[in-house]
Amino acid sequence: MTEKKYGHFDDANREYVITDPKTPWPWINYLGNEDFFSLISNTAGGYSFYKDAKFRRITRYRYNNVPMDNDGRYFYIKDGDTIWSPGWKPCRTPLDFYECRHGMGYTRITGVKNGIEVQTLPGATAFVPALVSSGLPDDRFCFEGFLPQKKGRETRLRTLATEPRTIIFYESPYRLLKTLQQIGTFFGMDRPAAVSREISKVHAETVHGTIGELVAHFTETEPKGEIVLVVGGKPEEEKKVKGNKYKSVIGGTDDDGDDNTED
Repeated sequence: MTEKKYGHFDDANREYVITDPKTPWPWINYLGNEDFFSLISNTAGGYSFYKDAKFRRITRYRYNNVPMDNDGRYFYIKDGDTIWSPGWKPCRTPLDFYECRHGMGYTRITGVKNGIEVQTLPGATAFVPALVSSGLPDDRFCFEGFLPQKKGRETRLRTLATEPRTIIFYESPYRLLKTLQQIGTFFGMDRPAAVSREISKVHAETVHGTIGELVAHFTETEPKGEIVLVVGGKPEEEKKVKGNKYKSVIGGTDDDGDDNTED
């Protein structure tokens, strides 16, 4: 008997991808910070709590509910007489396509039915899905918002050039190309980055590349819509390892010039 496969690891994006919603048990991702925590399953079940999972739950959930995993955060799509959910549950309407991506600090669920695609965004603000879509490290990042337009702009960029964390900017489409060129001047044109626009809208897209490649792209293609720019942090410099001084045990001389030839 062949074992049924429900998903696979995506090493490039550091995600576990679930391609069948009918898993034997809820496959859960753990999200949180110092005080607020949340669990979310591959079918959007789960709960949130503040500091204490037993006494300070914000949303209700029990692992041993019958039917299993039926309390959570759900969207319902009504298309004519068909009602479905992108995470399959609770409607359990068969989907034409389903995918759940559990990543580090986010979960993204996509469902398709009758030509309609619905994707749950992993955050209420634009920068969170932009960070996720960028493919850059998301375990530690800093949010800069809009850079100063004039005074202090270059000073800020010079300071951020040595920031090791992933950096998130908001930018106007009219200033994006200039900002990319300035970032290239201070950060280097080979720094990895991604530009997301019109997040959660029909024409949403993300362009990946180095700063130099993005400059070339947006020189040819006029940027439009609301822009989120995500830039990789400065790579850590290779630590210099001081080698030990070894003396020859066969012959020749050591570092002090003494003869080590065996008798």
